[in-house]
Amino acid sequence: MTDFIKLICVFLAGAALGIGSYLLMQPAADSIDFGSNLTTITNPWKFGTNGGTLNEMRGATCNLLGTDVSHGASTTKPYSCVVTGVASGDMVLAQLATSTAVGGSSYWTIIGAKASSTAGFVEVLVYNNGAAAVPSVTSVGSSSNVFFLDF
Repeated sequence: MTDFIKLICVFLAGAALGIGSYLLMQPAADSIDFGSNLTTITNPWKFGTNGGTLNEMRGATCNLLGTDVSHGASTTKPYSCVVTGVASGDMVLAQLATSTAVGGSSYWTIIGAKASSTAGFVEVLVYNNGAAAVPSVTSVGSSSNVFFLDF
């Protein structure tokens, strides 16, 4: 009886492996080939059955406005920047430019970013984690990276 059970288990394992391999080779029914020349999708995207629509996504750079003032140590200050196309309610992600100085007394972090209630503007919260106030942070905010999604 034990050999018979082993034989059945081997058969079932082999069948499962064969069926699984076959299914993995099949193309996904819901996949979409966008091709190599895709530049614009005009209809809103919808992700999943319960997902919302995505109307636009855009990446840009912007210079933080008003950075020619002192920014105290261990404090967070809001700065604005101009981003064409962003509107109130859009989801915004921001990152300091790769050229932003780090080290010495320069330890900067973006705490958060959001679309302003004024169209075309993003509000960015910047934290000075340095030990001293910085008299002007113009070099910190130049060419900050911004990515936004319009749902």
